[in-house]
Amino acid sequence: MAVIQHVQNVIQRGNLAAGAALPSEVPLSRDLGISRGMVREGYRTLAATGAVELGNGRVPRVGSLSARPVANMLRHGLDTRQVSPLHVLHFWRAIEVQVAWGLEVAVLPFMCGTCAPRPDRP
Repeated sequence: MAVIQHVQNVIQRGNLAAGAALPSEVPLSRDLGISRGMVREGYRTLAATGAVELGNGRVPRVGSLSARPVANMLRHGLDTRQVSPLHVLHFWRAIEVQVAWGLEVAVLPFMCGTCAPRPDRP
């Protein structure tokens, strides 16, 4: 969807921090040449992922970091037996180790039980 890609680009190009204001529906729909409804749906999709925060009568804002989307993903994986409780434990341990070392986290390799080391680390 054009709206999602556009808003993600605005956030990246503008180096916008969490809580920074984003364009409201009217100017964004005018800039992209699409309906307000399409803009609204794009913002709702981004809000569902946590990338954008929405509120009635308020301007959309860049979302704050939250563990909720990751927790929801893992809960779904457990509920559908795509991952085991042991995978979840390894996943969280890996995140804790990566954060303690101040490294970026490689999330998806842990879902299959392996960790991809960073090239700049042994």
